[in-house]
Amino acid sequence: MRIENNCLIIDEPLGDDKIEELVVALKQDEIEMIELQSDDISSGILQVLWCSKKKVEVEGFLSKFFDNVKVID
Repeated sequence: MRIENNCLIIDEPLGDDKIEELVVALKQDEIEMIELQSDDISSGILQVLWCSKKKVEVEGFLSKFFDNVKVID
């Protein structure tokens, strides 16, 4: 996981042990977008991403989940 410009790039497997680290990263005001490059992430990480209210770009297997899940405030 790394930050480039205003984008948080997730390019490694993330498990539930990284949820707190991800939440801290997403709270940074300069992060406007998340680019998900790894399909190996836990369900807890998926929930954090769905609820982040940030734009998430996803390719591959997980893109179907992001296409079909709507978060309602």
